[in-house]
Amino acid sequence: MIMKRLNSLVFALALLCFAWFLPGCKKKELVFIIEGEIFDKSFNQNLIDGTLKLYRVPPASTQEILITEKVVANDGSYSITFPRDKSERYILRFFKDNYFEEVHEVYFSQLEIGEPYTLNIEVEAFAMMNWVLVDELPNNTNNTVIVQKLDGRTGGQGACPNQQYEFFGGLLNDTLRCAVSGNQYIRFYIVNLPNYTLDSVYCNAFVDNYYQVNF
Repeated sequence: MIMKRLNSLVFALALLCFAWFLPGCKKKELVFIIEGEIFDKSFNQNLIDGTLKLYRVPPASTQEILITEKVVANDGSYSITFPRDKSERYILRFFKDNYFEEVHEVYFSQLEIGEPYTLNIEVEAFAMMNWVLVDELPNNTNNTVIVQKLDGRTGGQGACPNQQYEFFGGLLNDTLRCAVSGNQYIRFYIVNLPNYTLDSVYCNAFVDNYYQVNF
């Protein structure tokens, strides 16, 4: 008789759990977690704010589907929890005014259910470098000068490849304008044959920086 009552009680509890009436019996939610810190290379400190947007990319697709948007905490940390699905990969994009956008990919195989995946991100403030070309012999169309950018940022809106940029005389004065990382030096050659000049400019963040090239 006692065993029959115990069996009835166990059966009743099982029904309650199945119906999700007992919180402790609820099925564990399947989630992924991506977390980390945002470091500001331009000011050598954790970023104060900024926005992160997480996208998923379905299998056999390049379409980015927004999952969630997160504001970076005041100490530069972030944590994003999102439902597990069958996406092939996830893309995390960083945005902030006057900063370069940063893009990072995380693949499904790198994530474990309920276990944080650490992704620390470095970001850079925006600055502009302007080489102002001044033709001192405007009537000489054979007059040329080369600005050879040696280093600095090459990716992002307005950035320029590290290569040679040639300018010709006989035209109006011109300007080579490149977006660069703020609070860093940019090195370059000025080639005005027979002269070669190696020089650099410290590019302050958030403003235009200038270097005049006479030829």
